[in-house]
Amino acid sequence: MKLSGTFKTRKTLEGSLYAIKQKIALRLGRAGGRTGMISASVLGVFFLAMATEARAQDVQPASEALPLVEVTIETADGSVTFVSEQASTPRSRREGLMFRTELGPREGMLFTFAESKTQSMWMKNTYLSLDMLFINEGRIVDIAHRTLPLSLRTIASSEASDSVFEVLAGTAESLGIAVGDEVRWSAYEEPQS
Repeated sequence: MKLSGTFKTRKTLEGSLYAIKQKIALRLGRAGGRTGMISASVLGVFFLAMATEARAQDVQPASEALPLVEVTIETADGSVTFVSEQASTPRSRREGLMFRTELGPREGMLFTFAESKTQSMWMKNTYLSLDMLFINEGRIVDIAHRTLPLSLRTIASSEASDSVFEVLAGTAESLGIAVGDEVRWSAYEEPQS
């Protein structure tokens, strides 16, 4: 099973910058004739440089494919299983689900950390509203429900945690996932045809 999340940022970023450049060029062109057109060209070069820098730093997905894991949560109503990417490196944890426009109902991203402590997450460049399940020693210790897309507000666990599992907003409530539920994961194996 292939995850449905995709990176569509390059075209989105270039399209947005082109639209901004065109609006500025129109305004400057009306106000300043030839000078306005020259100013618009200079601004165009500036925006191109910004787009290149953004691609280099913020937009490119991790160069490595993230490993897939099968995450199982034991709820009061029974087992719920997800296929998830595992973010265990500083870069993959930093990027997380940034720029994704899709995530299936039984898909997620599992962030694993070397030590148990108060973990802090945010929604920078994350277009999907998520439920964040904070996990410590195989049990859910906190849940941040329906996070706000693109927010820079810090979302911290109320207790120490050694991992965070992100799923689509509303998933925890609809599947009866609650604090105290057991969570385990193992390497994902593609079903045989």
